[in-house]
Amino acid sequence: MQNLSDDFLYDRMVHVVMDGSVEWSLKLVVAAVDDEVGDPTVPWLEERTELLLGRIQINLPDAQAGSLRRVFDPAQMPQGVDAPLDQGFELRSVAYAESYHQRGL
Repeated sequence: MQNLSDDFLYDRMVHVVMDGSVEWSLKLVVAAVDDEVGDPTVPWLEERTELLLGRIQINLPDAQAGSLRRVFDPAQMPQGVDAPLDQGFELRSVAYAESYHQRGL
């Protein structure tokens, strides 16, 4: 990874999009009554109900690069959605903000 540019993920995404489209699916896995929901390191059994909540499809790269000026904050959730119980979740907002800052955007 030392030989990769700071933008290697973006560059790879542009390359892949130019060869076709990229899709990402957001799925909700429904926990069973006895599933550990406070520790993301504890695996659940594979047989769980999955609900497809949405799908993003990218067909063209952003020629204006406007998306590079945005930062994802997982703690900004819609009304009715609660934060996960794991302690690591609280650190994600800080990590994403630092990544945004280091990219100089």
